[in-house]
Amino acid sequence: MTTSPIDDIQAAIKKENPFASLAIVREQDIWDGNFPDLESFNAHASNAVFEAINRVRKATSGHNKITSMVITAQKGVGKSHIISRIRRRCKLDGTALFIYAGVETYSLHFINREFQQTLAESLDRIGSQNVTQWQELATFMVNKVLKTSNSEAKTNSAQKLVATLNDSTQTTEKIYRWVGIMTSKFSRLTRSKRIDVDLVRAIFWTLSEEQTPYALKWLSGNDLSPKKAEELELPKSSILGRDSESKAFENISQILSLVSDYQAVTICFDELDTVDIRRSKVGLTRTHVVAQLIKSLVDSINLSSESNGIVILTVMMPDTWKWKIKQMPGGVADRVSAANESIQLQFIDDDSIVELVKLWLQPFYQQRNLNPPTEVYPFEENQLRKLGSESSVRRVLQWCRERWYDDNVTSPPVENAYNKELELLKKTRTIWIEEEDKIANALCLGFHTLSGKTVNEFQIERLEKKVEPNKDNKKYIKFKVIGKHKGKTIKLGILVLQKTNSNSVMAGLSRLVAYKKFDLNRGCFVRSRTVSETASKAQENLTKLLSPQYGGIYADFKPEDIEPLLAVWLVYKGRDDYDLKDKDIIDFVDRKKLAIDNILIHKILSEPTGKIPEGLSDD
Repeated sequence: MTTSPIDDIQAAIKKENPFASLAIVREQDIWDGNFPDLESFNAHASNAVFEAINRVRKATSGHNKITSMVITAQKGVGKSHIISRIRRRCKLDGTALFIYAGVETYSLHFINREFQQTLAESLDRIGSQNVTQWQELATFMVNKVLKTSNSEAKTNSAQKLVATLNDSTQTTEKIYRWVGIMTSKFSRLTRSKRIDVDLVRAIFWTLSEEQTPYALKWLSGNDLSPKKAEELELPKSSILGRDSESKAFENISQILSLVSDYQAVTICFDELDTVDIRRSKVGLTRTHVVAQLIKSLVDSINLSSESNGIVILTVMMPDTWKWKIKQMPGGVADRVSAANESIQLQFIDDDSIVELVKLWLQPFYQQRNLNPPTEVYPFEENQLRKLGSESSVRRVLQWCRERWYDDNVTSPPVENAYNKELELLKKTRTIWIEEEDKIANALCLGFHTLSGKTVNEFQIERLEKKVEPNKDNKKYIKFKVIGKHKGKTIKLGILVLQKTNSNSVMAGLSRLVAYKKFDLNRGCFVRSRTVSETASKAQENLTKLLSPQYGGIYADFKPEDIEPLLAVWLVYKGRDDYDLKDKDIIDFVDRKKLAIDNILIHKILSEPTGKIPEGLSDD
């Protein structure tokens, strides 16, 4: 193959750096799998997971149908790359349905409810049949009903069934009647398993494009409006009752039992090493709470001999495994890892370094129809090998980024990282829009960069991130902005609340109007949707907040209003991974005016009007 003119190659190299954003893997990357993966590197770990999937599928005893394992590695070695490889393989050939639980943002007080939501959202991802994993499961359930009624019956493919039910010729009445019949028949077939009939009905509703958002909302544990609940013949919530945590765990167990009847399940727990600001009610760290959840799953889920099995994979740092998990009493360690040991990822060796760089450069040259002098150009193979056998993947790619072109004219590293995070956020709006802590953290960072500045005649003096009394606040009011508005000192409490559960909305608003208790004289309710009209206590507190006496604000937002700040916060949070300095990130925010011109920040600091915004999405 003829080498392209060196001037053309150099021009391409000057224009763009393919290593600019490094190999920082976010949750969306894990699902998409659209980054180079050297599959031979640490293949022993991913192969062990695939072998475990095959083993539980073939096990003849229900007791052996669930297993667990642990992968450990130092930071940057490639834990997330392994997870993404497993997801990609599961999707490609239908090896297993895949559940990803990044526990970094989990509330430790409601671990079961958090995991139920994770389960529902993961199963809403596209599977091996180009429909969602929920729809694959629902199709299996339909086919089971058909085959039981008539062994000669022709079964449906998931794609065909979804297309048929959503054909424009289908009437609403016909679909409702069909869901009711299927729910009744499947429930009779599985009576011995005591699967909740409402759970069955909700899963069938995922086949309807019109009703999928509401079915998913219900399966996640969120409330439906009374009207929609009546329409779908479902209770208002899947976790109704005095003990929502117990109900959530019951839902989890039943969902996993149903899913494993259809296909093997791989559950991956990640981000256990996150530093905890707060602990659970009984003083446990995130690592301990998640480990207890895994133990409960292993001990409590009953699978039949016909089940395809469940593999629970947990990834963590070596010290987390050695000094936290293994020290827990009550047999926790051998539930988290059935072998009571971890599979260790290795640092990249010199041969793999060369192959990794080739893999990253291949699409760069192919997309430009260029043939470089060597597959690792502009680097030399002996240069790469000298990086040594103790390098991490991230360190190798960082080395390449820094030496790509001495006088390169590519975008600054902060901007590259920002653009990457922003693009991922745009793809995952339906997920992060529910993550209140992320939104609050993004706002907090934005306000931090505005200290000493004036927005809407509001002079921002400082932030108070800890709202006292902490035991009464319970993390509802996220932070306070202290400043002056038209000469008056303002102590502004910020409540970011996206939950649809009426009790949660009532609890949050009751704290926001408790000005004296939390030392406030103004409150801001940040929310993208309405408050249910049937939530009388919440409505009462909202009316109080917006009254002239309280002078509060209802600041609504669209995803695009908060996305720039959220992208910056993700860059800031991952600044060590991106190899960025705090000052560079803050300077970027100032230069791009991401905070001072932000629509939501302007609404928060606006003159109180006492009005509820128009055009809000329904609760």
